[in-house]
Amino acid sequence: MASIHAMVRSLSQKLGSNPASVVVEINRYLVESSSPETFVTLFIGLIDCRRGVLHYVNCGHPPAIVKKTSGELEQLDSGGTVLGILADYECIQATCSIDPGDSLVIVSDGVTEALNMKDEMFEHQRLIDTMTRSHHVSAQGMLDAILEAVRTFMSGREQADDISVLAIRRKSR
Repeated sequence: MASIHAMVRSLSQKLGSNPASVVVEINRYLVESSSPETFVTLFIGLIDCRRGVLHYVNCGHPPAIVKKTSGELEQLDSGGTVLGILADYECIQATCSIDPGDSLVIVSDGVTEALNMKDEMFEHQRLIDTMTRSHHVSAQGMLDAILEAVRTFMSGREQADDISVLAIRRKSR
């Protein structure tokens, strides 16, 4: 995973502001240098802060979610598949607006696939419900609410996968 992070940073500097180009290069590396059962999910995005536009690619990752100031939730799933499986990877780059006051939340599959004592998964809908209930909170408040909802849901069950949450909010004007 650390090598993928390093590649994203390096390729982003080299290729500029095109997330799709970064994804194609990472996929090429994985196909050529990894075992056939190795794959990676990835959400990569670049925010144009002046225009308030997010350019992103979702490669088999849980959909990122933009929480609008109105409370509306917009799911960002550009339909890409996991990386490292197909040599001829078709990359779908999409855009969405991030207006002043909007929040962007990205979670790992360890959040949506977290299990409770009954072997039930947390799932995407519980994430949506948590975000809907946490309408007027800061990015840190949103992150805390999501982590607490997952912890409560798991009710003491041991964590089986990484649980990662990124929450950012665009400053209001």
